[in-house]
Amino acid sequence: MKFGGAGNWTILPPLTLRGVGTSHVESLQHYADRLLWVTGLIPAELRELIRWKDGKSNRSAIVFDGGLTAKVLSHVDRLELLTGAKHLRCGTLWALSDILSMHSNLYGGQRRRWCPVCYEYWDELSYEPLMWSIDLASCCPIHECKFEHACSHCGNFQRNVHELDRRRFCSSCKKPLGHEARPGYLPGFLIWVDQQVHELVEYCATPREMPMGWHSYARFVRGLRLNARASGVVQESMRLILRDMDRHAKRRSRRPSMRSLINLCALQGISMTQLLNAPDESSGPSLFEQYSGLRYLPLPSAFQAQRIYMATRLIEHFFEQSPAYYPPISQLLRPLNVQRLGVRDAVPELYDAYEARYQSQGNRDRLKKLSQAYMAADYWLGSTGRDADSRSIALEIVDAIELAMDDAVKVLAGAVAVNDARAFYRLDGYRKELPTRSAVEWVTGRWSELVHQLHRRSDQW
Repeated sequence: MKFGGAGNWTILPPLTLRGVGTSHVESLQHYADRLLWVTGLIPAELRELIRWKDGKSNRSAIVFDGGLTAKVLSHVDRLELLTGAKHLRCGTLWALSDILSMHSNLYGGQRRRWCPVCYEYWDELSYEPLMWSIDLASCCPIHECKFEHACSHCGNFQRNVHELDRRRFCSSCKKPLGHEARPGYLPGFLIWVDQQVHELVEYCATPREMPMGWHSYARFVRGLRLNARASGVVQESMRLILRDMDRHAKRRSRRPSMRSLINLCALQGISMTQLLNAPDESSGPSLFEQYSGLRYLPLPSAFQAQRIYMATRLIEHFFEQSPAYYPPISQLLRPLNVQRLGVRDAVPELYDAYEARYQSQGNRDRLKKLSQAYMAADYWLGSTGRDADSRSIALEIVDAIELAMDDAVKVLAGAVAVNDARAFYRLDGYRKELPTRSAVEWVTGRWSELVHQLHRRSDQW
């Protein structure tokens, strides 16, 4: 079958990608599904036409996965040739394919997200935008409600089905995925993040001859590092992060994720549009002075955000036990491998209360000796188990650390309390209290509240 006229015949109908040049551009994934719907082809037949080769076992699936790999881009080229349609790559992240990590905060080819209100009022002109597949975007820009990733009736995730009439119904319970929804509340910082995602998508949706080059990103990061060093107000830990990013950019040894680009924009005090359209100018004299207290990149991963919440719950539980001894907070939180400065900014009063309780246990030398005794007690408990003779362990601590027996007993009791607070079932319970998809919102909400309080205090001063 051929389509077209006046000598411009194509094997597939020349469907136009919708929303080109806007942040609401149609995803190439939905375009392919719409093409299947119009032609009546099955995925296997379309794969054959575009010579799809990905080495995966599921030979019927068509997953464009953001358009960041060379294989996917070759499929896009072939699809443009078969349809005669231009700018299909605008429905992918092709414009940043030379820079972004291949796993750059995309929701995934096998699971999908949607706006429930868009699905509720779906018509023949509706389409699924690229924005839906970007994990960092929180709300639909049209209806301002939060994206959903599971059925509101049965809670099941939805796979990427190609039949357009099935996409708006749950694959498990068959009930509609569309429904009315209220505008979702977001912390101020996440509203800003959504805006940066919109600007990034609009950049990718704008037709261009070549993708943004790696050298532009490398020069931008280099400029940030030099300005951080020259400003003299950026925390040492932040300078180390920038040095590491500069080294990888120079060697082209690690691609940034979308989260990394947004974090750099936040640090520099610029928008995504400024970074992408004028990277050299954007890396010049910056707003570092506004971020003099910044010690980490402000948009954490969902995993790290969940760990910050778990650490908060762990400290709360430990306080409730009124233990005989409080170890350094780094020892209490050690198994979580968590960003302690992030914990402090999320719950400053709780964190500072713990630090005050720890410091009240003696002067610097005494605290050091108690900490050594705690590590010894923790080691012996791990070796012998909780059923071991506590007196014999206390005696071991007395001999090894030269500590009074009363102090050794207190430290041992504190170590037992720590082990109880860090029990697997407790930590697993904290993890389930706040799923990763909600964790970033919780953490940034806490941080936004802290920033608001600081600004209010500065206005009072």
